[in-house]
Amino acid sequence: MFFQVCSAGSRLLIQESVFDDIVARIKVRMSHLRLGDCLDKTVDMGTLVDESQRRSVDEMVQSARAEGAQVLRCFLFITSAKQDM
Repeated sequence: MFFQVCSAGSRLLIQESVFDDIVARIKVRMSHLRLGDCLDKTVDMGTLVDESQRRSVDEMVQSARAEGAQVLRCFLFITSAKQDM
């Protein structure tokens, strides 16, 4: 059985005076983000649990865009055949 933990908030409230600096730092961090197998200790972020979670994330992104958010980095959703465990 696999589990997923998400410690990310859905919103960041950033003081205007430091906004540009924070966004720049987030861009740098995201450019080095390692995606992959959640059991690999060298990976920063594992996969989403299932299709419903992928849809949920996509809905949050679309909602943020509709509210004026700018997408800093976009990841492709890659699906593969399910493996028997």
